[in-house]
Amino acid sequence: MASAPAAPGAGAGPSAAALVSRLGLSPHPEGGFYKETFRDAARTADGSAGGRAASTAILYLLPAGAKSRLHRLDASEAWHAYMGFEFSAFEMGEAGALLKEFPQAAEWIMRLMAD
Repeated sequence: MASAPAAPGAGAGPSAAALVSRLGLSPHPEGGFYKETFRDAARTADGSAGGRAASTAILYLLPAGAKSRLHRLDASEAWHAYMGFEFSAFEMGEAGALLKEFPQAAEWIMRLMAD
């Protein structure tokens, strides 16, 4: 497995395989690895039996060179980039048309934080 890229200005970090092992991550259905770290006891009324958790949190690792499959977000997400910052995000329309692209999304987020 390829090593996770180091954050700009940082030394080389642990390999992706080492992080998967150390953090107890499992394969994610959309690619990469994850571990749920929080599930809210509060439920939403989304039409499913018993609703769904009002919020959850996961650790997510996408090793260098791996891809996350396109997927529809039906809830808000917050991303924290701890190692490596090169990824892109896309907003797609109902018919699958590209509405907006956020190339190097993490770099854009880091610039916003610096302002």
